[in-house]
Amino acid sequence: MASRKVTYLSPFYGYPSRLIASWCGVSVQTARAYKNGSKRPSRTVMRLFRLHREFKVLGESWEGWQLRDDGIVDPDGNVTTRSQLLAYWVVMQYAAELGRTVDTPYADGLRALLRRA
Repeated sequence: MASRKVTYLSPFYGYPSRLIASWCGVSVQTARAYKNGSKRPSRTVMRLFRLHREFKVLGESWEGWQLRDDGIVDPDGNVTTRSQLLAYWVVMQYAAELGRTVDTPYADGLRALLRRA
């Protein structure tokens, strides 16, 4: 009877070892071992990897930001709620329309704010 070769399907396939190492808090060498199947990742490492892969963790570019139950907090301490984030697109469209159609002393200021957003 001929032996059959078993192929290991790595959840890390397609991700660079440096990225895996950064996300999971391990060395690049350990990340390579996870990728090639010579080392089994812990449950904690797998959980961290999944959270990053599913974009449930804020990356380094979000330094100073915090997620809380009531919303996202910017580095200045301003809280933006989930409802505000969901309404953001509609509010911006409305503000843009006002900036185009309204001719008041405030319209210039509104247009300047919209360019910054």
